[in-house]
Amino acid sequence: MPRMYFGPGDDMFQMLKHPLLSPLFADPRQFPPVQIHVGEDDVLADDAAEYAAQARARARACGPQPAELLTYPGKNHYTVSRGKTQLDKIYSSMRRFIAEN
Repeated sequence: MPRMYFGPGDDMFQMLKHPLLSPLFADPRQFPPVQIHVGEDDVLADDAAEYAAQARARARACGPQPAELLTYPGKNHYTVSRGKTQLDKIYSSMRRFIAEN
C-alpha cells in the first residue's frame, strides 16, 4: 500500500515513517482537534490509540485541542460504520464533537 503513495525507488522503511503516510510520525503540534473512530478488532486499533495519546499530549502542551478516541467493541476496520443504527451513532458523535470544538 505505501507504494501507492510514493515512488518505486523510495526506501520502504522510510516511506512507512513518512508523516504524509502516517500521522503517528507527524509533528503533533500541528494536529487539529481530532475524533477517532476505530473498531476494537481493527488492525489499526493500536495505531489509533497511539495517535490519540499523541494528540492528547499535544493538547496538554499546546493548549485546548481535544482528541477523542471512540472504540467500538466487536468491530473491525470494515464494520465500524456498517448499518444505519451504527452510522447514526457515528454521525451524532461527529456533530457533537464539531459543535463543541
